[in-house]
Amino acid sequence: MDRALIVDDVAAVREIVGKELCGAGFAIEVAVDVEEASDVRGRIRLDLVVAGHRQPGIDAIDLVRRFRSVSDVPIVVLAAVPSIDDCEQAMRAGADRFLRLGGDVKALGNAARELLRERSQSTRAGETVTREEARAIAQHELRTLLQRLLIECRGNIAEIARRMNRDRSTIRYHLRRLDMLD
Repeated sequence: MDRALIVDDVAAVREIVGKELCGAGFAIEVAVDVEEASDVRGRIRLDLVVAGHRQPGIDAIDLVRRFRSVSDVPIVVLAAVPSIDDCEQAMRAGADRFLRLGGDVKALGNAARELLRERSQSTRAGETVTREEARAIAQHELRTLLQRLLIECRGNIAEIARRMNRDRSTIRYHLRRLDMLD
């Protein structure tokens, strides 16, 4: 059975995420902070790590960096209030997915299984992901997030900016950079 580690300081989040991953066939380990997560990583072979973005002390971006320095385990970062900058930072640090804690958590089980399939296929094929391929994957994830928000907000950049706690010019910049805005 595949084993997933959930890292979040909020018990309700750990419970919601745990139910989704259990439903996808994962055995669950939990940690309330990065230090406890590092301890679990040292004791148990992990197949997946799911971390809440905002943590007291060291946040998920630092957790991703720490794990990436010693492991290639797939990592999913969850954010209650996602932003483009947070997504970019997570992906640059080495996260495999960046999902919204609200609606996207229902897709977490599928995303987790997809990550494990991708990992086993690349391991079998002996492939390694280049920096350019990783950047392309990160761009795809960012584009997907923006497309979803554009649909949810019906193209209202001000509403997207409000939801992401960013100014409109930042949202416009990223949309233009990704050729999603004229």
